[in-house]
Amino acid sequence: MPGRYSLAAMEEREYVKMDAVEERMFFYRALHERMVSCLDRFAPTDAAVLDAGCGTGGLLVKLQRRRPSLRLSGLDVSEVACEMARRKTGLPIEQASVDELPFGDEQFDVIVASDVLCMLEDPSGALGEFRRCLRPGGTLVVNLPAYEALRSYHDEATDTKHRYTEGEFVPLLKRSGFATLFVTYWNTLLFPLAVLKRKLFPSRGSDVRLYPPLMDAVFGAVLELEAIPIRRGIRLPFGLSLLSVARR
Repeated sequence: MPGRYSLAAMEEREYVKMDAVEERMFFYRALHERMVSCLDRFAPTDAAVLDAGCGTGGLLVKLQRRRPSLRLSGLDVSEVACEMARRKTGLPIEQASVDELPFGDEQFDVIVASDVLCMLEDPSGALGEFRRCLRPGGTLVVNLPAYEALRSYHDEATDTKHRYTEGEFVPLLKRSGFATLFVTYWNTLLFPLAVLKRKLFPSRGSDVRLYPPLMDAVFGAVLELEAIPIRRGIRLPFGLSLLSVARR
């Protein structure tokens, strides 16, 4: 399938880095908080939730702590990531590609996908699989990196094929049979710093790492500040990431 991706999409070292920092690094804390807040708004108390492209399991850990009544499972293409996620969560984690889900039709109430569709040349196959596996009225929550013009060394390291705008992704959702409920950019207040860093002061590898404690605390506080309007359903006009919630 043209959209299919493999372990080459994110080399083993990136999973190892993710596993080491995702519960402490400001970006992952904010990302997981955004995803959890979407489920707080749109997911039933006992929803069956699939984390499609779960990586090393950080979001699933967050959901276990915040929403223990959810019925959680995960999936990732990487054997290494699946092993880490199983160890971390104790949940059923399938090794498979997001565009060939190993599940029956209408099996989940919610599917979440954090920064995984961007690894596909064409995400329409994965979106079709998400729709197939969601129950009627089910919810899809997707996070993506924003703006192809911001492509940098970070995207090369994480094998990001494309960075999206709202104007690109919302029509993709519609063509795949989803109705958009909410869409916003985020990581807005740190946007200028990130552009300067990635365009003027590039480095090797991804930006996934631990930062000095004071810097991490400041960046985390900034991202928490901008989370306030998002929780109230207020859309932010630009940012490094694009968050969308849609219904089958």
